[in-house]
Amino acid sequence: MNQPGSPRTLPGRDRRAVRHPAPGGTARTGHPRHVLVAGGGIAGLAAATVLAERGVRVTLAEASDRLGGRVAAWPLADGRTMSRGFHAFFRQYYNLRALLRRVDPELAVLTPVEDYPLQRPDGLRDSFTGLPTTPPWSMLEFVRRSPSFTLATLARVNVPAALELLRTRFPGTHAAYDGESAAALLDRLRFPPEARALALEVFARSFFADPREFGAGELVAMFHTYFLGSAEGLLFDVPEDDYDTALWAPLGRHLAGLGVTVRVGAPVTDLAIGADRVTALVSGYPIEADACVLAADPRSARELIAALPDADPAWRDAVAATRNSPPFVVVRLWLERSVDADRLAFLGTTGYGPLDNVSVLERFEAGAATWARTLVARWSSCTPTPAPQRWRPTGPRRTRWPPRSRKSCTGCSPRRAGSPFATGRSWSATTASSSPRSRGRHAPASRLPRPAWCWRATGCGATTPSR
Repeated sequence: MNQPGSPRTLPGRDRRAVRHPAPGGTARTGHPRHVLVAGGGIAGLAAATVLAERGVRVTLAEASDRLGGRVAAWPLADGRTMSRGFHAFFRQYYNLRALLRRVDPELAVLTPVEDYPLQRPDGLRDSFTGLPTTPPWSMLEFVRRSPSFTLATLARVNVPAALELLRTRFPGTHAAYDGESAAALLDRLRFPPEARALALEVFARSFFADPREFGAGELVAMFHTYFLGSAEGLLFDVPEDDYDTALWAPLGRHLAGLGVTVRVGAPVTDLAIGADRVTALVSGYPIEADACVLAADPRSARELIAALPDADPAWRDAVAATRNSPPFVVVRLWLERSVDADRLAFLGTTGYGPLDNVSVLERFEAGAATWARTLVARWSSCTPTPAPQRWRPTGPRRTRWPPRSRKSCTGCSPRRAGSPFATGRSWSATTASSSPRSRGRHAPASRLPRPAWCWRATGCGATTPSR
């Protein structure tokens, strides 16, 4: 905490940002210590970083073959990449940004998104660009501009219940709404039906939660975090390349420079906690440490803790009661021509069934843009032969899945969903190289596959492989 009279360092532009100091302790360990960090997602990377900076010897073990957890990315053929979907880096994510500043002090790797409109099936669209950054003016201007709110619907709002949104105190707020669903809270607020999906569906899916099971306390917390709790504004940044290239590979090298042993493809099993030592198997090999930071996904954490014979029963029961988030699907398509220039880099959706958002990756991912340019240059030197067109949706309201489209998918093929990006203009997702009858032919440069759309569908009933 800043001392009286000392200059105050702000984590961002919000002058009212409050620093919550950690419990007191020494800046560095006075004796050699070894800590095992189980999990290489954001939580595990953060734990390994702060421990290593304080002189602790750290072994970080990640079960998958890459760092990043839910925000991981991995390579495909031809210089392409895949990930678990779009992630927004809001400017009030101070702790995450402080972690990234270890390798990029100016956060030059993050680029701002000009807007992230929310599209509805009736054609109406909410926008976040051009809003004031200071609450409550940001929220009031958003409500004034939004087609989801009208004077008639606002007049029916339960004002005393709405004022609860202004009286947030954590963790007390979570306790106050314990047992109440977000849907029940919106009913009590008499929230405008047109804006209901904006408040419930968007927030729930942004955090991989089923909207039908989203808690009222979580909804209030999200509303406070994004609309009332910060003067950083309502826009966000995205990495300028895939997550591994831009974020986690540099941070992994930084950890190695701090002396951290980073092991990927190394699941932690057979965890045991003794009086003063922790033992475990990492990829089947025994390891001893003074402590263990359990930063694994909920399923792995449940398995490890359930096997602990002397674990505190209340703690073990609390962990056993956790659940993994519902399955979701991320689909990335490489289309045969470029996306319209007026398309936004990111488009959120509401009311389109399981569809959550659509991203134009080459607008902000350097690797996707480079792949497109390289492919155009490669094919433009070939003699073009017209490729057969296997699929061409022309309707402005619906799309269907091409049976032979060039796509990558984590999980399974999603169900049919309405198209927030259709404008009545025909476009094709089938490429010459994906059709058995056109293999070996050369496609015109104007009809080459381009990395264009990536969308995420949630709650589609599919099962995705668990990590």
